[in-house]
Amino acid sequence: MTGRGAPVLIQRGLLLDAQRRLPDDDRIGELVAFQRGGRRVLVLARQPARWRPTRNSMDQDLGLQQALHQAVGRAGAELDGILYVTVGLFARRQARLDELVELARRYQIKPAELIVVGADPTLLESVIQCGGRALAVADHAPDGASRHDSLKSALTALA
Repeated sequence: MTGRGAPVLIQRGLLLDAQRRLPDDDRIGELVAFQRGGRRVLVLARQPARWRPTRNSMDQDLGLQQALHQAVGRAGAELDGILYVTVGLFARRQARLDELVELARRYQIKPAELIVVGADPTLLESVIQCGGRALAVADHAPDGASRHDSLKSALTALA
């Protein structure tokens, strides 16, 4: 069982409106309701291929990061943070595992205590490989992950 201090890791895409690529108010509400149960949340996102900030415009990923923090704040909660992980096609498997082990160390938990809610099979497989729990919000779940139809059903399974 994960300690109350350890965050549940939720893939960023599950919190967004697919058409607008902005935080989805209903999903943010589900997240905040989950947090009110005493759970901390850390959002996971794919590391961008390259950061593109310029003097007069903000990088899309940083803008989305700010929008998520603001949406959750308006709903009455707070994110533990956003972690960018290397889960791309060319990322090395060991590098992904090392990132998860380092994350567990930062929160003073064992890697097997990590819980990830996501849709990216590579990310879900990585948490399973380090002994953690994976909840897939996707049509198909990797071996070792439980499958859920929605973010709400996955969060309910953790409550």
